[in-house]
Amino acid sequence: MTTKRLAIIGAGCSGLLTLKLARERLPDWEIVCFEKDGTTVGRWGNPYPNFVSTSTKYTTQFACHRKWDSSSDPAQRQTKGDFFLNDEFGRYLLDFVATHRLAPHIRLHTTIRRIAKDPQGWRLWIDDGATREEVFDRLVICTGLHDKVKALETDIPHLTPYVPYPRTRPSSSTVAVNRPPTLPTDSPLRTSATASSSRSRRVSASARAITRSAASPPTFSATDCCFPSTPTCET
Repeated sequence: MTTKRLAIIGAGCSGLLTLKLARERLPDWEIVCFEKDGTTVGRWGNPYPNFVSTSTKYTTQFACHRKWDSSSDPAQRQTKGDFFLNDEFGRYLLDFVATHRLAPHIRLHTTIRRIAKDPQGWRLWIDDGATREEVFDRLVICTGLHDKVKALETDIPHLTPYVPYPRTRPSSSTVAVNRPPTLPTDSPLRTSATASSSRSRRVSASARAITRSAASPPTFSATDCCFPSTPTCET
């Protein structure tokens, strides 16, 4: 019986987690994870200087590889210890690979030049210094997010690369002002809006009168500013 083969492209967050779960659930399969870089630290592994993650360690770590507890010392928050700093998340991924013994299944410095559907599954054009072709029964693409999307060189129907909307301000001649629609005279909405406006004017007038007569201030309570239709909130 021929051994089934699974290819995973990308050894970052999603690729490593997919590799771990695939090894657990497909013990009889040959599973290979391809990574074009020389390490498995993902997009966050080698960030810009003074990098601070936007999500906390507690919500970003894998459920199957917990390293931090939300009940940790609150004093860490003074130094942003709740967040991944610099290459800390990359080191977390390296620990994930070592703990779950994933390294033997990862091919570093390997680029997938092309993929195509094959009668036996998926054909990959692999470049690790020498170009060759291999066929896999199943394929999972875990290449993550990219600043610049590159079109796949394949005859398989796919979406075209996303083209960002140009971030330019429109000229003043093309700016459209959104005005509220004119409601019919007998519209319940217009009647309600007119009544609300009338009440607002009365409250404003009352406030001005109170200010002018500061020498002998009248009795005035907060309820005087409440519209009859305003709901009350009880605690």
